[in-house]
Amino acid sequence: MIRRFFLDPGAVAVVCRATAEGFLVEVEGRQFRFALEVQKPGQGLVITQEGQRLPVYFARHSQGGWHLFFRGQELTVHLVDALRRHSRVSGAQRQGEELRAPIPGRVVQVLTPPGTEVQPGTPVLVLEAMKMQNLITTQAAGVVEEVLVQPGNAVEQGQLLAVVGGGSAT
Repeated sequence: MIRRFFLDPGAVAVVCRATAEGFLVEVEGRQFRFALEVQKPGQGLVITQEGQRLPVYFARHSQGGWHLFFRGQELTVHLVDALRRHSRVSGAQRQGEELRAPIPGRVVQVLTPPGTEVQPGTPVLVLEAMKMQNLITTQAAGVVEEVLVQPGNAVEQGQLLAVVGGGSAT
């Protein structure tokens, strides 16, 4: 399994691959191997390839977002959903984002209309599936350019729900 994260500040991309021995993490071209031993909720040990056992503390702060406390530093990590595709936009604009349905369901509410400036983790809409309500949130800052669904619409897994552009509202 491969997961892609962004570390704040600076939105540094991190790619994490699960292996039989633990994890292989790539950050800015550098690779690190380690295992993770969860000791209790919110606390674990990172075991380096050299055998060091380093404590790590973690707390979820939003859907797909975590605070990590490791080696005296606090990091904010945002998981990039595999169904959300980031694409480059031409010109001087920054990166944009497509929000896609992670599961089939029904749109309950649109929380953020087009033209609204958003930050990472901003809820854009509520999707109900199997009597559970799921917040569909942004991974990147920008402006909601388009919302392609409305309350009551049935959606399929992977369906495009909204587009967030990299520009600002001004």
